[in-house]
Amino acid sequence: MDNENLVLKIKHNNWGEIGPNTWQGTEWKIYGDLKMEVFLTVNFGDRKKKQTKISQKDFDYILSLIKQSEKDDKKVEALDGSVWEIKRYQDKTLIWERKIGYIYGIKSLETLAGVLYKVAGLKEIRW
Repeated sequence: MDNENLVLKIKHNNWGEIGPNTWQGTEWKIYGDLKMEVFLTVNFGDRKKKQTKISQKDFDYILSLIKQSEKDDKKVEALDGSVWEIKRYQDKTLIWERKIGYIYGIKSLETLAGVLYKVAGLKEIRW
């Protein structure tokens, strides 16, 4: 898909133990025309891709959660689990980035996590 109208690139990665048939990560690319690509990686590189279109309502809600998280963001210390990385673009320019890290206790990001899995039609991964 053309990255020209890419608005969000979000990655959720497993930093816990990984073995056979273990989830390794999920990545979302959400575009201004409401197209969404979702990549699910399991079992040491088995990568599946899903393309769909989301509603304007879901897009606006996701964007509002991202903007709220820009205010709420903080460094979270943990020893195991999963981590998130978020990039927001405007006109091909990166305008905000949350470096890879834990989201535990950051309400806007915890809500965002659930919404992303729901709109992708995927079972939520425990985070």
